[in-house]
Amino acid sequence: MYYLGDIPGRYFRTGTMLVFLVAYALRFYLNKIFLAVFIFFTLCDIFLVFYEQIEFTALTYITRITAYFLMVAYLYPFLHRLKLSAFTGLISLFVISINVYLISIMVESVPEAMQSSTFQPLFYLFGIALLAQAAFAFSYHSRFATKQSFFLVIASFGLIFSDVTYYIAYYLGFNGFFFIDRFSNILGIAFLLAFCAYTAQDIEPEAVKIPQLSDDEN
Repeated sequence: MYYLGDIPGRYFRTGTMLVFLVAYALRFYLNKIFLAVFIFFTLCDIFLVFYEQIEFTALTYITRITAYFLMVAYLYPFLHRLKLSAFTGLISLFVISINVYLISIMVESVPEAMQSSTFQPLFYLFGIALLAQAAFAFSYHSRFATKQSFFLVIASFGLIFSDVTYYIAYYLGFNGFFFIDRFSNILGIAFLLAFCAYTAQDIEPEAVKIPQLSDDEN
């Protein structure tokens, strides 16, 4: 990337993601949802190579949004019984509102010449997907507090930080952030692979440890 620039770097990024996909499929394949997650992340990086073309810009966002929502869908059954207090709910609503406002500022900072008719709705949906993934990953770790759940938190924030720094580098012109983007993306995918490696033997049994009433108590 230092010598050849961003475009060749995108090809290397795609190659790296293909390595992770093959590693998951051949060595750690445990769950169809996460297989789809790795496939969609790989497709995203392939489409990113042609990001300047309008149709590929949309496909880049669609595939990455899908990957995040698939991860949220996997985590949802473990967290849907959690109850939020009124105070926590208000704080969450406030944080979400602030983040939506920040997303709107980010959209406005993108030159109109670089936007298509689908750019703004996809960008807002992308921001919501990032918030959802961060919230679910943190909630999952707060509930189980295992090494595996910590891996998920690192994976989520690595991927999200990669997305944010790519925006800063590409749209705001701070090219040094491309290096942070690549490092964060590799770190995030690597920890996601580590999370998946433990899923079958450890996380699933822990996740179903929900107190049950005995026959006598019923």
